[in-house]
Amino acid sequence: MEEYIKRIAKTKKQERFNAIVDILKELDVNYSIQDIPYPDALGNIIVELKKSEGKKLVISAHYDNYNNTPGANDNASACAILLKLIKKFKNCNMHLEFVFFDLEESGMIGSTYYLKQNKDKIGLVYNLDMCGLGNNIVYSINNMEDDYKKISNLYNALRVKRLPIGDADTFITRGIPTIYVVNSTDRDIIWYKDYEMGRRPKVYPDFLKTMHQANDTIDTININQVNKIVMFMTDMLKVNELKEMREKNEKSGFKRILIYEDCAPAGLTVDEMIELLLKNKNNCENNKKGFANSI
Repeated sequence: MEEYIKRIAKTKKQERFNAIVDILKELDVNYSIQDIPYPDALGNIIVELKKSEGKKLVISAHYDNYNNTPGANDNASACAILLKLIKKFKNCNMHLEFVFFDLEESGMIGSTYYLKQNKDKIGLVYNLDMCGLGNNIVYSINNMEDDYKKISNLYNALRVKRLPIGDADTFITRGIPTIYVVNSTDRDIIWYKDYEMGRRPKVYPDFLKTMHQANDTIDTININQVNKIVMFMTDMLKVNELKEMREKNEKSGFKRILIYEDCAPAGLTVDEMIELLLKNKNNCENNKKGFANSI
């Protein structure tokens, strides 16, 4: 993980782009570049897995940086998480699309152009931003019900109503189900709570001390926490995979699903799978193992 962040956290955007593409080649994963008709655009980097006729689940993060700053937290950290998730899910049973957006720092141009081309094809978006600074997973859920409370409780993740503007807002404002994930310090959380209530914040948040600054470097990154977010996202995506498989089986007339033949008892529903995880927290070893590794 640390190696990925170091490779991506470069001051020149072209080097950041090249680092992501090089890692995808190392992972032996096919990718495409969505050209963006805008000055200085390098394009959105797209990895599509298990393409199907149904709507896709999008996992996204922007790779561009502000004004030649290192951008380790903003947003090499989230890009590294996407790369780890691609490695984990490259042989999954879901229609996933991982998108590394260009031009977030220029007004979410990359995500806006992507949405223009894909609006009717998207079922759900996970957007990750600034995932390296702090020790708290914070997320918002928009335009959908919260089916992830048990998973978020396992990771002590905090749900808030509103997070600072980013690529997630491209989808939120168009009514698309969106989960927005960041990492935060305790001080940031105080700021978020005032922000979501429309109050003048009582404190200056830690994320603004490095965002768009020359000190947004690898030494500010909490690598253990970034790895924890990989596990958090793995579990969230695994729930989506189980839900999708359940829906397909129910449409075929089956009321229960059989997944993971080595899992006992077999044929668990999604809710039962989560309950099994929570009843066997010893397998998680303080969240060192996630849902996908515990069943």
